[in-house]
Amino acid sequence: MGKRGREGTLDKARCLAFVHQLWDKDKLKMFHHPVSAAELPDYHKAINYPVDLSTIRQGIESGTYDSDADVQNAVAQMIANALEYNAKGTEWHHQALSFRNIYLDVARQCGLSVDDDAAYIPSAAFKDNESTLRKAEKKIAENLDVVLKDLEEEKAVPLEELRAKYKRAEKETGSQNADGSDGNSDDTEDEEFDSDDSRESDDDSDDDDDSDDESDDDSEDDDDDDSDDDD
Repeated sequence: MGKRGREGTLDKARCLAFVHQLWDKDKLKMFHHPVSAAELPDYHKAINYPVDLSTIRQGIESGTYDSDADVQNAVAQMIANALEYNAKGTEWHHQALSFRNIYLDVARQCGLSVDDDAAYIPSAAFKDNESTLRKAEKKIAENLDVVLKDLEEEKAVPLEELRAKYKRAEKETGSQNADGSDGNSDDTEDEEFDSDDSRESDDDSDDDDDSDDESDDDSEDDDDDDSDDDD
C-alpha cells in the first residue's frame, strides 16, 4: 500500500488499541482527560490546541479522523502540549518525554503504519524557545500599545502648548507693533529736541561773537581817546 493510501485509511480497531496502550502507560493519568480550566486556569491560554486520549478515542469512534496518520498526529500534539506547558524537571515533563520516545513504537506494535519522516514532535528546548518567543511577541505587542498610547498623549500636549505659544506670540507681536509706533514718536521728539538745542547753541555762539565784536570796538575807542589825550 502506498503512502497516500495509508494516509487516507483509518483502521479503527488498531487506532483504538493504540490509544488503549497509551492509556495504560500513563501512570500519572495526565493524558486521560481534558485539562480542567478550574485546576489550571492558564492552561488554555498557553496551549492553542488542547487534546487528550479521551478526546482522541471519541474522535476515532465518531469518524472525526480520516486516517491512522491523523490519530498519530493527534497523539503527537498531545505530547507536544505537555512538553510546552510543564516545567522541566517535573514528573509531568518527564512522562511527556517518555511518551515522545515510545509512542511510535506503540503504534507499530498495534499494527499501524508509521511514517518516521512525518512524525515529529519538537524537543523540549525548541518548545521552550517557541513559547518564550511567543511570550516575547505578546509582550512587545502589549508594550507597543502602551507606547502608542503614550505617543498619542504626548502628541496632544505639544499641540496645546503650540496653540498657547502661538496665541502669546500674536499678543507679543501686537504689543511690539504698538510700542514701535510710540518709540518712533519719541525718537522724533528727541530729534526735534536735539535740533532745538542745536539752534540755541548756534544762537549762543552768535551772541558770543557779537559780544566779542563790541569788546573790540570799545577797545579801539579807548585807544583813540588815549591818542587824543597825548596830542
